[in-house]
Amino acid sequence: VYRVHMTARGWLHLELVIEGTGRPGDHTDLDLELRDHRGEVITAARGTDGRETLGRLLDPGFYYVYVRDGGQGNRANFELRARSNLLR
Repeated sequence: VYRVHMTARGWLHLELVIEGTGRPGDHTDLDLELRDHRGEVITAARGTDGRETLGRLLDPGFYYVYVRDGGQGNRANFELRARSNLLR
């Protein structure tokens, strides 16, 4: 779990790059979730590719990014990239 602080209204872009195919067959299926401060899912990427992306316009506050097992006992190395574009 990763915590993100948006200091102003703006776009948050997330990219999850999975080492492997991202498919259940080789146990590298990972999912990406963005949650609010209450733990409610705002949006999610639950594909079966080697790359998952999300983008969302958010108000100021704290948000949480979850990288989760896609459901098959997966174990994969990954790189998570986050960037924000604040509106002023």
